[in-house]
Amino acid sequence: MSVAAEPSHEQAAARGITALYFIVAPNGTQLAGLTKLVDNGELRPAVAEVYPLAHARQAFERSLTAHPDGKIVLRITDE
Repeated sequence: MSVAAEPSHEQAAARGITALYFIVAPNGTQLAGLTKLVDNGELRPAVAEVYPLAHARQAFERSLTAHPDGKIVLRITDE
Protein backbone atom coordinates (compact mmCIF):
# COMPACT_ATOMS: atom_id res chain seq x y z
CA MET A 1 0.00 0.00 0.00
CA SER A 2 1.39 3.38 -0.93
CA VAL A 3 0.29 6.92 -0.20
CA ALA A 4 3.30 8.51 -1.90
CA ALA A 5 3.03 7.30 -5.49
CA GLU A 6 1.36 4.67 -7.64
CA PRO A 7 3.20 1.42 -6.83
CA SER A 8 4.46 -0.90 -9.54
CA HIS A 9 1.81 -3.56 -10.06
CA GLU A 10 4.36 -5.64 -12.00
CA GLN A 11 6.84 -5.66 -9.10
CA ALA A 12 4.05 -6.50 -6.67
CA ALA A 13 2.81 -9.39 -8.84
CA ALA A 14 6.37 -10.73 -9.09
CA ARG A 15 6.39 -10.89 -5.26
CA GLY A 16 2.95 -12.48 -5.10
CA ILE A 17 1.28 -9.47 -3.49
CA THR A 18 -1.30 -6.88 -4.48
CA ALA A 19 -0.23 -3.23 -4.73
CA LEU A 20 -2.68 -0.50 -3.76
CA TYR A 21 -2.55 3.29 -3.94
CA PHE A 22 -4.81 5.80 -2.30
CA ILE A 23 -4.98 9.51 -1.63
CA VAL A 24 -4.37 10.44 2.00
CA ALA A 25 -6.76 12.51 4.06
CA PRO A 26 -6.95 12.27 7.85
CA ASN A 27 -9.72 9.83 8.71
CA GLY A 28 -9.87 8.13 12.10
CA THR A 29 -12.36 5.53 10.94
CA GLN A 30 -10.11 4.43 8.09
CA LEU A 31 -7.06 4.33 10.39
CA ALA A 32 -9.00 2.15 12.82
CA GLY A 33 -9.89 -0.15 9.92
CA LEU A 34 -6.25 -0.39 8.86
CA THR A 35 -5.27 -1.12 12.47
CA LYS A 36 -7.75 -3.99 12.54
CA LEU A 37 -6.32 -5.42 9.30
CA VAL A 38 -2.78 -5.25 10.74
CA ASP A 39 -3.87 -6.78 14.06
CA ASN A 40 -5.62 -9.63 12.20
CA GLY A 41 -2.55 -10.29 10.05
CA GLU A 42 -4.41 -9.35 6.86
CA LEU A 43 -2.16 -6.35 6.16
CA ARG A 44 1.58 -6.52 6.73
CA PRO A 45 3.44 -3.23 6.56
CA ALA A 46 6.81 -3.42 4.83
CA VAL A 47 9.44 -2.30 7.34
CA ALA A 48 12.97 -1.74 6.07
CA GLU A 49 14.60 -0.56 9.31
CA VAL A 50 13.65 0.25 12.91
CA TYR A 51 15.42 2.93 14.94
CA PRO A 52 14.94 3.81 18.61
CA LEU A 53 13.47 7.29 19.11
CA ALA A 54 16.83 8.49 20.44
CA HIS A 55 18.23 7.90 16.92
CA ALA A 56 15.54 9.87 15.09
CA ARG A 57 18.14 12.03 13.37
CA GLN A 58 19.89 8.95 11.95
CA ALA A 59 16.54 7.57 10.80
CA PHE A 60 15.72 10.84 9.06
CA GLU A 61 19.12 10.96 7.39
CA ARG A 62 18.66 7.35 6.26
CA SER A 63 15.27 8.24 4.79
CA LEU A 64 16.98 10.77 2.53
CA THR A 65 19.10 8.06 0.90
CA ALA A 66 18.17 5.10 -1.27
CA HIS A 67 17.05 2.28 0.99
CA PRO A 68 15.31 -1.09 0.66
CA ASP A 69 11.59 -1.26 0.03
CA GLY A 70 9.68 -0.53 3.19
CA LYS A 71 9.28 2.11 5.82
CA ILE A 72 11.85 3.42 8.23
CA VAL A 73 10.22 3.20 11.65
CA LEU A 74 10.89 4.99 14.93
CA ARG A 75 10.35 2.76 17.97
CA ILE A 76 8.83 4.87 20.74
CA THR A 77 9.01 2.32 23.60
CA ASP A 78 10.79 -0.94 24.30
CA GLU A 79 7.52 -2.78 24.94
